[in-house]
Parts: sequence; structure tokens; C-alpha cells
Amino acid sequence: LPPQDPSIQKCKSLQRANLRDICFSELGILRQDFSLCEKVKDKLSIDYCYEKIAEAKNSSDVCTKTKSQYWGDICYAYFGKQDNNQTFCLKIKEDTARDGCFLDLGKDTLNNKWCQQIREYSDRASCFSFVGKTLRDASVCSILGQPERDTCKYNVAVGTTNATICSEITFNRIQLSCKERIKELINRTFTNTTKVKIKILNVTLFNETEFKETVV
Repeated sequence: LPPQDPSIQKCKSLQRANLRDICFSELGILRQDFSLCEKVKDKLSIDYCYEKIAEAKNSSDVCTKTKSQYWGDICYAYFGKQDNNQTFCLKIKEDTARDGCFLDLGKDTLNNKWCQQIREYSDRASCFSFVGKTLRDASVCSILGQPERDTCKYNVAVGTTNATICSEITFNRIQLSCKERIKELINRTFTNTTKVKIKILNVTLFNETEFKETVV
């Protein structure tokens, strides 16, 4: 008979079922051994074990072993972000998790076609705004309906301190707010830059005076 595995025996010896499950699932993850996951009684804990092994092995095929939607979605979301692959995002069943996957995909690839897949208003606007700001291109927002389009153009304009983009905003109140915000940012930058220059000048003058006194 092969010698008994002390780690497995230790897991078996635990009296409480939840502690036994934790022991076997963590040991299974550590060893990347599915047979240890299958010793776990709690269904969610089994799927947790599978999902973590999928990440460790970098194998999306393992996601199919999960039975619960919760851990299946987490598994596909991981590979959607890891591989920048929309196929995995589309396999996610829960709306918020699927939106999160496409949000990451849109931001990572700077491709607004993935932003279009997002259903929730604020996440979709956030995705388009990020792509527009990063590319410094407000035309990215044009595909959106209102009020998303104005929200997106506001964010791109403010993010790039480009007041010209503010003029493309339809709603007057948002357009005015856009221009005022950029003016405020420019003034703040000018003030901070001026303070830094004065500080540098003072330090320079102090060093020159100190040098002259030393020479004398």
C-alpha cells in the first residue's frame, strides 16, 4: 500500500465539515489537483477550488467544471480581462459582472465597440469617457444617445482641458459647467506653477547669497 499523505489525513481528521472543506479546497489549489476539490462537500467551495486552479493553470477550459453561476462568472471574467477576449465576457450570465468584464476590455484595448456592450448607464458612459480622454478624441462619444453623449464629451473636455470640446455639448447648463470647470483647472495649474517657480527662484537666490558670503 502507498504511504498515506499526511496533509490529506490532516484534512480528513478535522471534525467540522466547513473546516474539512476549506482544508481540501486550499490543498487542491496548492497542488492544482482536481481530485482534492472533489473531496469538498459544499458545492460553492468545490467551484471556488476549480476556479482558483483555472487561474493557477491559466486554463479557461477549467471554467466549464464549475456548476454555480457565481464562480463560473468569476472564472470567465478573469480570463476576459487576462486575455482581452470578448468571448469570455459573453459567457458571463450576471449583468453587473458581464458589464464589468466589457468595461475592463474597453479600457484595456481602448476600443469603444466593447463599451457598447455595457448595459448599465454609468459604466457605459465611464467606458466611453475613458477611451475618449485617453485617445484625446471626443468623437468617440458621438455614437451615444443623450444625455450620455454630453456626459462623455464633458468628461473628455475636462480630462484633456480642451474647452473647444465643450462647445459640442448640446445642453447649455452642461456646456457652461464644462467651460467653467476647465477655466478653474487652468487657473489652478497656473497658480501652482507660479508658486513652484517662485520657490525655485527663492532657493536659487538663497544659494547664491550663501555662496557669496562664503567666498567673502
